[in-house]
Amino acid sequence: MTAVQAIAAVERPGWQARLTLGFERRGERVALAHCAHQGPLRVQKPLYPEGPEVCQAIVLHPPGGIVGGDDLEISVNVAPGAHAQLTTPGAGKWYRSGGRRARQSLTVNAAEEAVIEWLPQETIVFDGAEAAMQTRVELAMGALYCGWEILCLGRTACGERFGRGRLDLATRVERAG
Repeated sequence: MTAVQAIAAVERPGWQARLTLGFERRGERVALAHCAHQGPLRVQKPLYPEGPEVCQAIVLHPPGGIVGGDDLEISVNVAPGAHAQLTTPGAGKWYRSGGRRARQSLTVNAAEEAVIEWLPQETIVFDGAEAAMQTRVELAMGALYCGWEILCLGRTACGERFGRGRLDLATRVERAG
């Protein structure tokens, strides 16, 4: 790292973004009842491609990629009997970090008989990325969770490899404690 890169890394704090979502059943329809954000994390309007009983939310990160120093936190609460599905509009991209760590955390709380699906598009981890992805799911008795993380280390179709860097990926699912 050059001196100029080191100074730039210290001066730029990175994106600090928070998104808090709450879903609840209102009769036959599930609604996005709470949506609060700070920084560049948003949700498009609630969508219902499967009908009113499943509320789909597309999580947007307008900068288009995650770099060193970025810290993204997503919190989701699903009330009793509600069914929520979260996805992303495109692949998540974790770029070369310049030595600083980037982090994304997802915390899900699902009440009794709730259903939550976390189905983002694939995550591409570029060479030189320093990334940490943490998912914590807390399920009440009778709640259901379906989730995935699809990882591509480097862009092999373009001849690029993930030869250096680090990715820490942790998922913890708890049911009734």
